[in-house]
Amino acid sequence: MIHQSTYRRAFSLVELSIVLVILGLLVGGILSGRSLIRASELRGLTKQHEQYYSAVMSFRDKYFALPGDMTNATQFWGAAAAPGACAATIGTGTQTCDGNGDSQIELNAGSREDYRLWQQLANAGLIEGSFDGTSQYPSSKLGGNSYVGYYYMLPVSGSVRFYDGEYRNTFSAYNIMIPEEVWNIDTKMDDGKPGAGKLVVYDNVGNFPAGGCSNGTSSADLAASYKLDVTTPACRPFWRMEF
Repeated sequence: MIHQSTYRRAFSLVELSIVLVILGLLVGGILSGRSLIRASELRGLTKQHEQYYSAVMSFRDKYFALPGDMTNATQFWGAAAAPGACAATIGTGTQTCDGNGDSQIELNAGSREDYRLWQQLANAGLIEGSFDGTSQYPSSKLGGNSYVGYYYMLPVSGSVRFYDGEYRNTFSAYNIMIPEEVWNIDTKMDDGKPGAGKLVVYDNVGNFPAGGCSNGTSSADLAASYKLDVTTPACRPFWRMEF
């Protein structure tokens, strides 16, 4: 009588080692890929800022006013509604609203200048996209359900989330980023300080000095540094605009 062998072959240590190496390479490749994608997004945000700044400057050179703030915009593109009802009225085609001409991109003006800015830049052929002038900002290059925008900020003093100083018209990404990401952009474009220079931050955690974005002890601590060991989203960048 012939007996069938009950021997079962198992994986050798060499084979298990090869499997572990392959798994390690796969995990490393995924993490490396995510890092490269994020780096590309950060570069995209920087280019986005430069692109829109250039568009606003070209608009001002052509129309002698800031987009959204210009007092005679309806002479070029038609009126969406009477001045009192213009802020919330979507026109047809290029119809827009006049601003008040004070060189401030205001959120609460009768025409919502922060929204009309993008519509008028598009009307002038300086940016791509379609904006109705009542509720739309461009999407942020950092992805997700996020966007970028221009608006005027009053001088800041004594805040628990903003550093002191003159802000005026600002460009901001409505993304909360980890400190190292903002530091990377700040170092390349400005002075690498969260409370000084052209690029400053909003601390998403707030309450100096416990905020997660920087080691600043108060809103007046303009020499503060980024908390580069914080790996959770804590900072929102603001560019102070020279217009």
